[in-house]
Amino acid sequence: MVVLDKEETAPTSLNMSSKKDLLSTAMKRTSEWIFSQEIPSDVTVQVGGVSFSLHKFPLVSKSGYIRKVVSESNDADLSVIEIPNVPGGADAFELIAKFCYGINFEISTENIVMLRCAAEYLEMTKDYAVGNLVGRTEAYLNEVVLNSLSGAVSVLHVSNPPANCRGG
Repeated sequence: MVVLDKEETAPTSLNMSSKKDLLSTAMKRTSEWIFSQEIPSDVTVQVGGVSFSLHKFPLVSKSGYIRKVVSESNDADLSVIEIPNVPGGADAFELIAKFCYGINFEISTENIVMLRCAAEYLEMTKDYAVGNLVGRTEAYLNEVVLNSLSGAVSVLHVSNPPANCRGG
């Protein structure tokens, strides 16, 4: 059993202001974790005006899209990857980065559509890693969301699929 510190648990209902504060805190924690590993980042991923200092290996091991960008680059020391059209933008990419690094986060009815679309866009399929994000989001949709009418309606209510499945 895993016990979380009080600061790691999230309140059950959040207003928009506190959601942004939690996102800020989560981004800070992600950055702190990455830098605490004492391995300098070797790539900056730019998504929707936000820069993420990351490492290529965790990204290419999970994302076919990023793997192709890196392998097709004429620059042997590719240090910047621009992905302007990630569905869900920087919010979705932050969750993608956490997934690639093995950092736990919650898949919920609020983020499942953008996460599923971003995972598909970035080609995070079982072809690149067992238990990759496309499969996990698909399982969540099938086992949680579509298991009940209220779950399906809830996801439809909080999402705007045409906007969330397009880039940016």
